[in-house]
Amino acid sequence: MRFIGASRRALSSAAEIVRSEAEYVGVDPAGPMAPFARAAAFYAMRWAHFNISVARYGYLSHVRQRPPRRLQLRDAIRLRAGLCQSISEMMVSILSALDVPARTVSMYWSTEHGEDRNHVGAEAYWLSAWHFFDPTWEVYFAAPDDPFEVRSWEELMEGRPSVRRSNEADPGLMRYLACPEDPFAYLRAPRVEFGAIGHLATAQSRTQSRLRRCLGLSPATHQVSS
Repeated sequence: MRFIGASRRALSSAAEIVRSEAEYVGVDPAGPMAPFARAAAFYAMRWAHFNISVARYGYLSHVRQRPPRRLQLRDAIRLRAGLCQSISEMMVSILSALDVPARTVSMYWSTEHGEDRNHVGAEAYWLSAWHFFDPTWEVYFAAPDDPFEVRSWEELMEGRPSVRRSNEADPGLMRYLACPEDPFAYLRAPRVEFGAIGHLATAQSRTQSRLRRCLGLSPATHQVSS
């Protein structure tokens, strides 16, 4: 992804904010947020979640009737609006700017009615392991006895005991949870693609029409090219 002008400045600003936050809370090597990469991943997830908004994408698409047709990450940054791929790409981009290994995780599955579904999350690397985040909803999955031990996608697929942790007060997440479809059905996805470390995924996001109707979005297909 080639950042230009304002989007490059926005990424640089986001990375600097996340760096300062992570250095502050991760400075204690014995603390729960050490090492730096762990703290950076949490703050990068938060920044991406709040600055590229699913709700604003819905507003542009449904209220303004001006849905972004092809939304590259630099467009999502400019509009401050996007869906799962743009949000996860932003998290990966911030971490990559901080030299923290990160990659996108694209999940594909079908419903019992044969309808295609997909979602995009991200993984960050520290302490010799990957750790999975869903920045679209500011969600991660932790070990039951340690909220800072973030599970990897592989551990989730192995059925390791996990607790979903999130900001349950987020209005977008609450609206999503009220939809008839399980927003975390991707945990049962039979096909997964990992983006290259430090690069953005090239797979296109296909948005579910049924979920879009529930969220009040237009039926236009959201596609991302990188």
